[in-house]
This record gives sequence, structure tokens and C-alpha cells, in this order.
Amino acid sequence: MLDVCATCHANAHCDDSGKVCNCKYGFVGNGITYCQDKDECQIGANKICGQHTTCQNTYGSYYCTCLAGYSPSNNMSVFIPNDGTHCQDIDECGIAGLCGAGAQCRNLEGSFDCSCQLGHQVHNGVEPFHPVRDYASCKGETAVIGLTDTYVIIVHSSSECRSWGFHTIKQEGSMLDGLSNL
Repeated sequence: MLDVCATCHANAHCDDSGKVCNCKYGFVGNGITYCQDKDECQIGANKICGQHTTCQNTYGSYYCTCLAGYSPSNNMSVFIPNDGTHCQDIDECGIAGLCGAGAQCRNLEGSFDCSCQLGHQVHNGVEPFHPVRDYASCKGETAVIGLTDTYVIIVHSSSECRSWGFHTIKQEGSMLDGLSNL
């Protein structure tokens, strides 16, 4: 009598009846002459791993990782689906100084961007910017030192006082006297 279990492929096992060879988990084939790696990831990372993921096929298995800007809820670098792990947005703005001096961070789904605070201007780019991708930053060329109903008083890096309309403010008297004498 033929021992079916002795004919099973290396990546197969014999069922409980001892009459059928089945490929092991992660492999597909007839169980006797071949069992090849099954590419579980071919159906798409979102379907197998969930949103904001990548799927990596390995020999006989696979694993999932989160896309940049997301972290796994199990705090591990890789995970397998159906273990309850999902990828959650990382709040990059919790990292001190991420946008640089004079900038304000805004968290976005899977990313972040930066804008210059009042009194600062974007250097080498446009707002909003991403400091690494855009090589941009904020320069403190101006500082707001006062506000009135009519004027915003700005001191430029040259220390020359000017009104928003760029009329030179007279140097004599108090700041408000100087504004009223324009």
C-alpha cells in the first residue's frame, strides 16, 4: 500500500486521514509535486493590512508596516493583520522645534506642514512648507511691536521703523505721536 504522507512536498503536510497532502499555510500547489510561495500582498496592502500600510511578502508568509507619518498601534515596527493592530497618524507637531525658530507646526493626516509666525517670513520657499521636503524655514526679519486701528508697527532687521504702508515714521515724540504726525 502506498504511503501518501511520504510523497508530500517539503512545504506540505499530510492531513489527519493520512490520505491527502496539503500545502502549508503561505504556500499554494498540489501538495505532492509542488507548493510555491503564495504572494498574500498581491491583492493590495489596504485589503490585507488595512489603511496607511505596506505589505511585504516573505517566503511562506508576509508582514505589514505603516506608511511614513503613521505608527502601528502595537508600538512594534511590523505586524500581521487580524491581531488588532492598525496604523494611526503620528502627531509630528509634538516634536519640539520640528518647524524651526519662528514657525508654527500644523499636524495633517500622515504628515505636517509649517507656517511662519507673525514677524517672520518664509526663507527659500512658500507657505505652508515642509522643512525637509522644501528646504524652507522662517527668518525673523521683522517683529511686530505695536498695533493700532490704522497701523501695524513693524521693526525690520535694519531697525528702521515703518508703518504698514512703508511710510517712514518720524523719530520725534512718542510712537503714537509719530504715527499721528504722518
